[in-house]
Amino acid sequence: MKFKRIFAYLLDLGIITFFMMLLSFIHPEKNRLLKNDFDFINNIFTNNVITHIEYLDNIKEIMYQYTKQNIYTIFLGIFVIFLFIILIPTITKGKTIGKQILGIKIRKKEDSPFLSYVIRATINFGFVFLLINGMSVFVLKSKEYIILLLITLFLQLLLVIINGFMVLYSKSKRGIYDRLCHTTVENMRGEI
Repeated sequence: MKFKRIFAYLLDLGIITFFMMLLSFIHPEKNRLLKNDFDFINNIFTNNVITHIEYLDNIKEIMYQYTKQNIYTIFLGIFVIFLFIILIPTITKGKTIGKQILGIKIRKKEDSPFLSYVIRATINFGFVFLLINGMSVFVLKSKEYIILLLITLFLQLLLVIINGFMVLYSKSKRGIYDRLCHTTVENMRGEI
């Protein structure tokens, strides 16, 4: 039964990823320009025109400028996560689309499920990661932004991995967010 939770997570992640990919195609000309920039930098690096350090500086700057120009995709991503991982479970009493498909739901032991879903979205789907990176691109220089991006990405991945192991191998089969929010995941007819 513990694998139902993992599969539900992967289904929800797949749905979010699908919508994020659709959003990235809103301005295909920007994606083409990014590819051209990367191709150019890779070409001059491969031909030994620039050093490793210059190459990394150029890549960092391209990523920084691209994020600034396409900030709307980050905020649309935040909206997609909000919709699928926070709003839908709030309305459906604990069922994301993945959980609905697999016949499981989140059960809150106390009131205020909305905050519980925000915490779950933060730990499992990078809700705060996107918020931090979306806002910091406008206040940090490219080097600081990339460092923050890498640190928050590492922390986000670490949270997901630890949480996955907790769900799979702890006696209670509860993740970090379950413990923080006093929630459990149960079959629609009883607890897992």
